Amino acid sequence: LGQQVLASVPQQGDTTNAAARYGRGELLSARHIVFGFPGVQPGQPAPQPVKDSVRRAAEAVRARVTPANFAQQYSSDGSAQRGGDLGVFPKGAMVAQFEQAVTGLQPGQIAPGLVETPFGYHIVYRPTYAEVGGQFAQAVSARGRQ
Repeated sequence: LGQQVLASVPQQGDTTNAAARYGRGELLSARHIVFGFPGVQPGQPAPQPVKDSVRRAAEAVRARVTPANFAQQYSSDGSAQRGGDLGVFPKGAMVAQFEQAVTGLQPGQIAPGLVETPFGYHIVYRPTYAEVGGQFAQAVSARGRQ
């Protein structure tokens, strides 16, 4: 009986059709360039002049960034050393504004505008499956083992 029950449970670790599953957003992946609000703790409101200044700087970079040069840009957080790579993550792992931006993109797209979160302004890129396929397969396998 136990084997019958296990056989009827979808195997989360199954990497069949992984590219299609990634495209559907079963798990997400993103790179970002974040422009934090200097002197403001995340979650605390930033003064409007600070927000305006940071927004102008972020918009100037957004005008130049492409998928090809994204990793060469610099984020103000710890992801900068990884080209802004945040890895593969499940839905609900990021703040709502950021997740909405990622799920609104097709793989290989950069959000057309800035995304504001309590951490600052973000330029968001959703990598292609070719860029994150290995990470995606590992994450799917890890979910299956859980």
